[in-house]
Amino acid sequence: MLAVIATGPLAVASFRTAAALWGFDRYRQGPIEVLCPRWARCHERPVLIHETRELPTRDLTLHLGIPITAPTRTLIDLGRYLPASRLGQLMDDAVRLKMTSYEELHLRLAELSRPGRAGIGRSRLALSTRGVHSVVPDSSLEELALRILRGAEIPEPVVHHPIHVHDQLFVVDIAWPEARLALECDGFLFHSGPEQLRADHHRQNLLATAGWTLLRTDWHTLRTDPSHLIAQIASALA
Repeated sequence: MLAVIATGPLAVASFRTAAALWGFDRYRQGPIEVLCPRWARCHERPVLIHETRELPTRDLTLHLGIPITAPTRTLIDLGRYLPASRLGQLMDDAVRLKMTSYEELHLRLAELSRPGRAGIGRSRLALSTRGVHSVVPDSSLEELALRILRGAEIPEPVVHHPIHVHDQLFVVDIAWPEARLALECDGFLFHSGPEQLRADHHRQNLLATAGWTLLRTDWHTLRTDPSHLIAQIASALA
């Protein structure tokens, strides 16, 4: 906090410092970075100072008593340093924790976009597979599956897709509705007992009668060799 204040009265914690202060998952503290208006002439060493023409009040807040860029602005600014894949993970984390929304990220990115602005391309790429109304994965296993699917250039699926069959509602983890293809991500607690096993069989059979193909995957498959699964999905979507 002292480093931010010493830099100047209009300076705020930003970029990697803001990411660490917000506690974004998988993000570690880097060098102390602050953001200030270009005309403010902020100064302090060894703080890394970023100047900007755009620092409206909606991009600013207090967190832990420290002036800081809001989560949405912080995530967009991180495009300067992070590859799109990792930035997308942080965006998912923030949306899951209700710190921002995909809609807010899209809107602010559009407003901040201008030729030559560092990191905007990577921020745009991270959001290109996350629509305004996308549903954030609710487990790290689903998140891993989506990253692998996107890396294999599989068409973007729907997350948590509802399916009505014979007056029953089922929600599948990942789906391609037009192809009636679904993918379930089975965590460590999958089939925790005989009752759950029977329920899963009943669910899978009903989905099959409605013309759905249900594939399954798990941690071992995704971490070791997902190529066979990718081939199955690509074939079903062809």
